[in-house]
Amino acid sequence: MNIVLFGPQEIESPLKINDKRAKHIIEILKLKEGDLFSMGIINKATGKAKIDKIDANYLYFTFHADGEPIEKSSVSLLTAITRQIDAKRILKNCTTIGVSAIYFALFDKSEKSYFESNLWKEKNYKEYLIEGAAQACACDIPDIFLFSNLDESLKSLPAKSIRVALDNYEAEKPLASLELVNNSRSCSRVQEIILAVGGERGFSNRERVLLKNNGFVLYSLGKRVLRTETAAVAGLSVILSKTG
Repeated sequence: MNIVLFGPQEIESPLKINDKRAKHIIEILKLKEGDLFSMGIINKATGKAKIDKIDANYLYFTFHADGEPIEKSSVSLLTAITRQIDAKRILKNCTTIGVSAIYFALFDKSEKSYFESNLWKEKNYKEYLIEGAAQACACDIPDIFLFSNLDESLKSLPAKSIRVALDNYEAEKPLASLELVNNSRSCSRVQEIILAVGGERGFSNRERVLLKNNGFVLYSLGKRVLRTETAAVAGLSVILSKTG
């Protein structure tokens, strides 16, 4: 991890010595009393923490925020609920890249049992978001939304947003040709952007029509068929590079 992340409620107490974060600080970073390490409060602030004391039970620290505001990404991902191992990669890697939200839904061609995975119960997926943010040396993690079908997920998307879907079969243009325009001359932030990526068997014909009827334009990353997690990372990388 390139930054040690804490929940807002955790910074009021010392870190238990058997916590994996304490082990990372002591065993991997090899830090001692008086040393500094990069620290973040999830969705709040980043900065430096000073190790005040280490004893047999706890690591005591003091956090100093760097004062920089946390800027959330303007890009979100809409994708299928996949098998657990692939979903974990999507959660972690897309958090590392930087997205505002990830909307997961059972698509027409999705395996229905994926929705019952333990990953989605009691927010067990959160650890993968934290891993992704820690890799990026950031503290912002995306909001996660779950839906039983694509139709319901579309109702929850930001109303005023640029909508892009990746599709190998009916794409109208390459994703590289996407043009983004700032929604205000006085604001450098671009309009909210939603990238939709199909599941392991892609979109159904019904879903393609549904996406188009809801303002999505179909783009392509090329002729090769990519795995969902690969297409998501590649597509997000292209879009994020265009947002500056």
